Amino acid sequence: MASTKVSAATNTATVTDDSRFLVAHTDDEGSSYSSKSITRENLFKDLPATVVVGSTGTTDRTSATGAFSGSTFDGTYTRNAGFTLDTASPSGSSALFDADSDYYYYVMSNDNAKMLIFSKATMSGKWVLVHKSGSDFRSSAVSDDDALGSATEISTDPFSLSSETVDSKIYPAADGSKWVFSTSGGTLTDAANDSAAASAGVAVNQLYRNGSVVMIRVS
Repeated sequence: MASTKVSAATNTATVTDDSRFLVAHTDDEGSSYSSKSITRENLFKDLPATVVVGSTGTTDRTSATGAFSGSTFDGTYTRNAGFTLDTASPSGSSALFDADSDYYYYVMSNDNAKMLIFSKATMSGKWVLVHKSGSDFRSSAVSDDDALGSATEISTDPFSLSSETVDSKIYPAADGSKWVFSTSGGTLTDAANDSAAASAGVAVNQLYRNGSVVMIRVS
């Protein structure tokens, strides 16, 4: 570590490209660190043009709040992985669950018989709300090619939702009113490395921290 405390160093209001910063350097994704210095020029040359600071909170896509027309489907939803609906529109009785690891869908947290899911056979692909009394739509309870059967209720209200891809996974895009994702924390997410940060919802080029060390997710 530096032999002079930061508080004891002479203050300066300007830096040049040759000015040096003390950094905690790691080659093993945060398992160990060593003290090294880096010039300002080298520090900033590889940074992306835009860096998103997470101090205002990180989007947490593990849950979301739905506020749709009518009250049947209003509530909190929990993310589930790996299924869409295919073969036929869920408004009939021939739709099947299709195992698709590219997609996430959402099941109502206090009623597993309600879900927001992508229907590939609805108008070339739309997000739809499905309610089937007595069902359990969680991914642990359904399998590829399971029949949806006749639904209790279908809502086309989420037809207006677009799709967004985050870390190679397809989600219903938040629209600020009907579909709103949670926000985790008001400070930087604490994660050991880029892989852990990605699992915690930190996007590429967003800041996070490993303890007291500020990091930037680059992969």
